[in-house]
Amino acid sequence: MPRDLGGLGIKDLGLQNIYLMLKLLHKLHCNRDSASATWVRRRACVASLTGDIYGGHWDVLRVLLPLYQALTSIQLGDGSTSSFWRDVWYEDDTLADVYPALFSHCSSKEITVKQVLQEGLQQFLVPRLSLAVASELQQVEHILSSTTLSTEPDKRVTPFTKEGNALDTRTLYRLLKARGQQRDDRVVFVWQNHAPPRV
Repeated sequence: MPRDLGGLGIKDLGLQNIYLMLKLLHKLHCNRDSASATWVRRRACVASLTGDIYGGHWDVLRVLLPLYQALTSIQLGDGSTSSFWRDVWYEDDTLADVYPALFSHCSSKEITVKQVLQEGLQQFLVPRLSLAVASELQQVEHILSSTTLSTEPDKRVTPFTKEGNALDTRTLYRLLKARGQQRDDRVVFVWQNHAPPRV
């Protein structure tokens, strides 16, 4: 636990590793000038991390991708790095959360906003939609009709950034560690106590 919550201030290395991996995901999504991000974009879809990249490291990044998507939202540009279902690119929630019935009838959960706007949503849906799904589809079609893409890249936005658009993992770490914990009044005595000067 952190010192201000009565702990010894020793880092939780497992949690620290997760946040360092989130930092790497942020660089892949936001740093257009990075050689490693460019290399990944040539071989995989950044929105889902599917493609020609293999290994345990990438498996961990894929597992952490939903957490990263929950921490960020999208200002749409060309739509190529935004997940249609799992990124927050329209209003305040993901389309998968707002339209769960329609999401369950989608045959490809990893599609991007660009793919849907270019090819249409119908081709990614299973045949014979129920009435509830058809109603949700009509609402999503209305959203798509009012959505336009540009030639600019998509922009990820998060309240957890610091100077240079880097992900502020220190703040995330402190928030998670402090969740549900009460400040310990003995902290001041233990960590901020000073011996009296010699007389």
